[in-house]
Amino acid sequence: MTKRVVKIVNFADEMTLGNIKDKSFSEVWFSSSYNEFRHKCKYLPKCDDFFKSINCYKVCDNLGMNLAIHKEVLKNIKQIPVSSKIEIQKNKIVIPARSYHYGNLNRDGNIFGKNLVIDGGEKFGYALYKFSVPDSSKYELWTKYAAEIPRPVNLTLDGKYLGKIAKTTTGGWTARHLKYFQEMDVFLEKGEHTIELFSPDCFPHLERIELRKKEKKSQKFYADPACVYKTRKPLSLFRESLHTHGLKFTLARTAKFLKPRNIINNYLDIIGILDGRYGYKGPFHVQIDLTNTCNNNCIGCWCNSPLLEEKRMPPEVKSLYLPVDVVKELLDEIKALGASEVYYSGGGEPFTHPDIMEILEYTKKLGLTCYVNTNFTLIDKDKIDRLISAGIDHLTVSIWAGTAETYARTHPNKNESTFYDIKERLQYLNTRKIEKPYIKLYEVIFTMNYQEIREMIDFARVTGCESVEFTLIDTIPGKTDKLALKPSETAVLYKICKEIEKELTPDFNYHGVHLFRFDQFIRRISDEHDVVEAKYDRNIIDSIPCYIGWLFARILPDGNVNSCLKSHRFPVGNLYEKTFSEIWNSNPQMYFRQKTLCYKKEDRFFRLIGNDPDIQEAGCYKSCDDIGRNLHMHKKIMSLTKPELLLLKLIAKYKKSQMEKRRERLVLYRKELPSIDDKVILGIIDGRKAYQGPEHVVVDLTNRCQLKCISCWLYSPYLRQSKPSPEWLKQTIPLEIMNKCIQELSDLGLKIIRFTGGGEPLLYPKILELIELAKSKGIKTCVTTNFYGLSDDFVKELLKLNLDELAVSLWAGDPDTYTKLHPGTKPEDFLKIKEQLYYYNTHKNNTKVTIANVICNLNHNNVFKMAELAKEVKADAVYYTLVDVFKEETDFLVLRENDYIELEKEFQITEKYLKDNCIEIENLNGFKERIASYSQTAEYDRRRIDSIPCYVGWFFARILANGEVVPCCRGANYPMGNINKLSFSEIWFSKKYNGFRSRAKYLKKDQPYFWKMNCYKECDNFMHNQDIHCRVNRIHRQ
Repeated sequence: MTKRVVKIVNFADEMTLGNIKDKSFSEVWFSSSYNEFRHKCKYLPKCDDFFKSINCYKVCDNLGMNLAIHKEVLKNIKQIPVSSKIEIQKNKIVIPARSYHYGNLNRDGNIFGKNLVIDGGEKFGYALYKFSVPDSSKYELWTKYAAEIPRPVNLTLDGKYLGKIAKTTTGGWTARHLKYFQEMDVFLEKGEHTIELFSPDCFPHLERIELRKKEKKSQKFYADPACVYKTRKPLSLFRESLHTHGLKFTLARTAKFLKPRNIINNYLDIIGILDGRYGYKGPFHVQIDLTNTCNNNCIGCWCNSPLLEEKRMPPEVKSLYLPVDVVKELLDEIKALGASEVYYSGGGEPFTHPDIMEILEYTKKLGLTCYVNTNFTLIDKDKIDRLISAGIDHLTVSIWAGTAETYARTHPNKNESTFYDIKERLQYLNTRKIEKPYIKLYEVIFTMNYQEIREMIDFARVTGCESVEFTLIDTIPGKTDKLALKPSETAVLYKICKEIEKELTPDFNYHGVHLFRFDQFIRRISDEHDVVEAKYDRNIIDSIPCYIGWLFARILPDGNVNSCLKSHRFPVGNLYEKTFSEIWNSNPQMYFRQKTLCYKKEDRFFRLIGNDPDIQEAGCYKSCDDIGRNLHMHKKIMSLTKPELLLLKLIAKYKKSQMEKRRERLVLYRKELPSIDDKVILGIIDGRKAYQGPEHVVVDLTNRCQLKCISCWLYSPYLRQSKPSPEWLKQTIPLEIMNKCIQELSDLGLKIIRFTGGGEPLLYPKILELIELAKSKGIKTCVTTNFYGLSDDFVKELLKLNLDELAVSLWAGDPDTYTKLHPGTKPEDFLKIKEQLYYYNTHKNNTKVTIANVICNLNHNNVFKMAELAKEVKADAVYYTLVDVFKEETDFLVLRENDYIELEKEFQITEKYLKDNCIEIENLNGFKERIASYSQTAEYDRRRIDSIPCYVGWFFARILANGEVVPCCRGANYPMGNINKLSFSEIWFSKKYNGFRSRAKYLKKDQPYFWKMNCYKECDNFMHNQDIHCRVNRIHRQ
């Protein structure tokens, strides 16, 4: 069967636009490909390659119809009679744009407005004006024009070149977009003069030139580049809405705003700006950097470019990511605070995040507009289908190339096939979506790709993408600055862009592709000096205040919150330490707002913006990604009428108490916490704060010890690099500090205290007094000891105190094994300990006695004897764990693979023996899991440590011999504070401790924050953490 296709003209056998068997005629007629054909037919000469298959010159069967349409078009272009006479008034000379003596501009009529002169359709524009000056004087030269994109014009006065005028935009091309601009001051002698205007490209839509006599007290005017917003334009937004959306929509929207209850709510952002410090609503737009991990090494990247060398992002930073639970909590909060848009981007590739699809789907579930910036290399067809199904609104695809060859050059770890894979997947996406996601290609322009502007646009068109955005590279001094464009390259780029600009439609479409903010891009490349120095936004940054501290927030993968896109060198808070609401109006954030709410960015504060630590001026000048948001807010403020502005100022000034209550509600926003008595679990549900003190505290009273256990972290004879200093080995907590701390811990609700540590607690001079004090406070008191070298009298005194638990660390079941593991001891030392243990157990009241054993390759065959020893001395429990070693120092003690097999067999017998004799095996399941599989690296808990969240920050603390409070048994390198300087309460409830709690709960333990802790080796708190997890689950079930 012959296909029915829609052909453009009779000869266009090779040019078809669709098939009516596949689509309706309307779909074909109104398609983008048909629109592209119309545009080219109207504007391109018929010798263009586009028309090669048609060969219009041979014969055109549509010529008659086309001529008839042309006559109708001409009839509807009204010839507007206007005066072109030059007006000489008292204080000014008005030169109408139509009054030129020579030129090629179109002054004979157009559809843009009365008296406007537009471009004449040539490849350049020229106009010469002659006029007389009645008096010698200084004059201000003004222009009045309309321009939606920049079209600067060269001006010559009496044959002398004075510079460029008409360098900015006014928001449109028609008469209602006309704006006045003060361009320069000139001195004119009485008599005849000439002004020449010349541009190698198109002209703006010019209405007049005025020469205003300069008075002594001249009014202060603002011009280039954003003066359109400097001079207040009351009701301008109303008028724009009227023009864009019509009367009905505009009146309905205005009525909604004018309702008394809405006046404050609709202007909360401006009220905050007028206040100067507070934000009375949340940010409109939030950027979340989900991860620093990236699978690309783009040549100009701030993080992973191979040109960065030693400045490349280090592995510990690159591996950071935000956990899904933290992201969901953040999304809930910013939604409640009034955010509308979320943008996933950053130093890494969002699709390397393990939970990216869950996060994106949750974002849309909350009704937030969702943007994602991606390199598109990890998105397969299944993910594309999910993106379409979830309703993701926008994808920004970073390509940096228009050809496969350039893509491979600008992405050193990729090849040309990657480019074609991206092309195929983009086509797959764009042919399956109905409307969303909107696709924008993001092209960073620099010395390796500046000549491919057209190819980049063609790539968008071929793949069906709606838009392209161009931006100039933001360089790192001394590293990637070699990629910045040279003057000659900038000139080539500018020429290409100006040629493209000629074919742009008023809404910035070029051959069916929208060129996003193309006018800003042309503005950025218009100053060659700034392009060379990569300071693209110098000519606009100082023309308006910065409002971004009220409109925007950025969250980094480490939890840091930044006030603007490039303020990463001074975060205003961290999500692991405070909620977003608390950060949003914190002192650092308000300080940022106060500093940035100015015109000139001359304060040294602005040198902290951006990537260059050595910059000697505002980092904003290099490249400001927030200009669009700032201009929009500035326009919103400047469009207010005087009564509106006065009302909002009064609200900000005199109703601050009401606003303060509103602010407090923002700060106090958090998920609703259940009403429960278990304050530990309440804190865990909160996610950061503790609502009571710890339940369990371990205290290292002293680092002094009389033994040198073979695998000890402090005294092993095999330590070299890890050997502690003599000063550290002498550390001891002062008695008065410890007494005060026990009292404070009791007040905080402490349940268990254990005296243990790197040293021997029974060597502490006043240990018996401390045990007595803790017992008197009702605290369950435990001691872990080597029980070595004690006198019989001391053992009897210890018995009197009626300890709750005595854990004796032996590591052996016979004298020979004991002496092997404790160099310098004798067999009789073991026998003495055994004798005193028997005495203690036969004379104790309720003390639980546990024999603790660390298993290595020197005692793994002694496990059963350890159980027999426990029975002989009448102990209540036995505890087994595997040796924790230092690499290349004590790691020779790690069990070999055969040792695991032997140990597992022996432990089966040992377990039965202990159960038969009613002796408890502490952490039985934990030890069995550790010996179930061989671990060459001694990471015994890697398989289970991330199976549940870590709650240790809410129920446990350890105090080292130097007074430092650390959050867990392995946390010696993570001090939260020191009880010699601060009270325990100040440390426990600190922001720093909150940060640990949140990270421990949400992050996997492979994250850099935990590298020094190395939780995967052996977590001594895991069995307690499991108990807490059960308590949490019980609350959730209730």
